[in-house]
Amino acid sequence: MSEIPVDRKRFRNFAIFSTLAFTAISLLIVTLLPPFNSTPANLTVAASFVILYLLVLVMLGKRTYDLVVLITIILVLFCMLIPSLRRAKERSEKAKRSLVTPSFKSFAA
Repeated sequence: MSEIPVDRKRFRNFAIFSTLAFTAISLLIVTLLPPFNSTPANLTVAASFVILYLLVLVMLGKRTYDLVVLITIILVLFCMLIPSLRRAKERSEKAKRSLVTPSFKSFAA
């Protein structure tokens, strides 16, 4: 049997450890800053960011934590942006409803 080269083995160990760490971090972020009101949607967000991390890790093949930090920052910003956009939309709809004035009909015939 052929042995796995040392460099490839290190990369595989790094990939496993960093993926588990990133999965835990992303689940924690989505739990503390839920972007949506439903749990399945929040878990889907976390899972999609983990898949994105894995794809980028395989494509780049680098053993640095820069990628983990970058995608974690993007996830935090995403989780903060979605609720603030929802609140802004609700405020604009509320303001739009308050600006609507009823039409007055003339009763003079």
